[in-house]
Amino acid sequence: MTGRSKVNLEELKHMDPVVFNFIDGISEEQALDSDIEGDSDADDNFPMGPTPSTPKSRKRDHEEISDFSSDDSITDPNFLPKRKKKFPRNATIASSSDEDDELSPKPLQSEDGEYKWTKNPYLPHIFEAVTFTSTSAPKLLVSKSPLENFLNIFGEDLLNIIVTESNRYAGQKGTSLDLSLNELKAFIGILVIMGLNSLSSLRLYWPSNQNFHSARVSEAMPLKRFLKILRYLHIHDNDLMPKKGEPEFDKLYKIRPMIQYLTNSFLQAYTPGRNIAIDESMVAFKGRTHLKQYMPQKPIKREFKIWALACSEIGYLLNFSVYEGKKEGGEEGMLGEGTVLELTQPFQDKYYCAYFNNFFTSFSWLSRLLERKIFGCGKVRTNRKNFPRKELVSDKRLCTGESDSVGNSNITGSKWKDRGNKCVVVASTMHSTAERSTVNRMTKEGVRVQIACPKSIDDYNRNMGRSIEEINSIHVIV
Repeated sequence: MTGRSKVNLEELKHMDPVVFNFIDGISEEQALDSDIEGDSDADDNFPMGPTPSTPKSRKRDHEEISDFSSDDSITDPNFLPKRKKKFPRNATIASSSDEDDELSPKPLQSEDGEYKWTKNPYLPHIFEAVTFTSTSAPKLLVSKSPLENFLNIFGEDLLNIIVTESNRYAGQKGTSLDLSLNELKAFIGILVIMGLNSLSSLRLYWPSNQNFHSARVSEAMPLKRFLKILRYLHIHDNDLMPKKGEPEFDKLYKIRPMIQYLTNSFLQAYTPGRNIAIDESMVAFKGRTHLKQYMPQKPIKREFKIWALACSEIGYLLNFSVYEGKKEGGEEGMLGEGTVLELTQPFQDKYYCAYFNNFFTSFSWLSRLLERKIFGCGKVRTNRKNFPRKELVSDKRLCTGESDSVGNSNITGSKWKDRGNKCVVVASTMHSTAERSTVNRMTKEGVRVQIACPKSIDDYNRNMGRSIEEINSIHVIV
């Protein structure tokens, strides 16, 4: 060493034995080679021990360290230190990296039950191999008469059950009703009119005041007769109702025959297209019952909750189930999973495509649904078990229109940044990680533009939209 860099090796030996042993072990050949196209001193791994840290550390761009003191930075003006690779701000982070391209699709689950994810873009093999040929169409002959179409669903055999049980219930209460089938049809017709022309009280449909008087209602039936039928209207025999605590106890016992009849009628009247949707419908009701649910975030706070399955193409209601409250135990475990199994049971082994929201979606349930030969696609919550949070890019690293995807042999997960801070995440057993679509969005300047979007998210929005509107139109007349 020369000039200011002279160091007494004997002093260094006592000051820092580790550095002394390292320097003393360098041969002349190694010293000469280090100055001729050798590695930079900045890359040498000196066992110097800990160095004092600054109060605040920050990452430096290469412009800030252009005066980096190393041999290479002096001899090579184009030298830049290695930096951690960053994603470009406007890039779509859905294509796989070079390392990921070399990976082959992994098994669905490892031995410990955890899912194995990869960014390889591929189509789930089961969906690719299935051909679906059925189209949406009515099964029954559609008539021009609204009454005939109504009776195709709400058949006279169900109406006869109501007549029989209403007369039976009136007899159990010590009175005579003598309800007939034609009179029951007139009663239901009045209920339909009341649903179309809503007034604050039932009695307002029969007064002489022309502001409220309804000739169709008053001519069909007197007020006292209407109120008596309403008082004794029944669908099931009360004497046979199981008591609470018995194995066959049913909270919906009094209307169970009608529920079973209508669910069968809905399925027999129409063949849906391949895409079906599952959602909840909140039905307003002002009466007293323990079946009402309190939903503080809904416009109507206390109402019935009904799980419903509809055709995504036209919004036709195919199947429904009234929520009776939390059940103890249960074979299917989670409420959402049991609901999906119940509603989709008529469509098993037919490879229909079911769409549902994040309440129903979990990776384990998508796998179980696929075992029943039903494909699934739905929004998924990031706190679900087996969610690939390590494999998917964080929300902060994605800009509007950017996306990231992962998958395994049966399930794909796609994250997409729409407007807002949070990303939309969808899991699917029918979409590839490479499939893309476009959606229209309005800019701040009022210009409509198209931005890229994973096809699974676009299909979810298309197939849930119409169904939700139709499902939410369900309402109780009385």
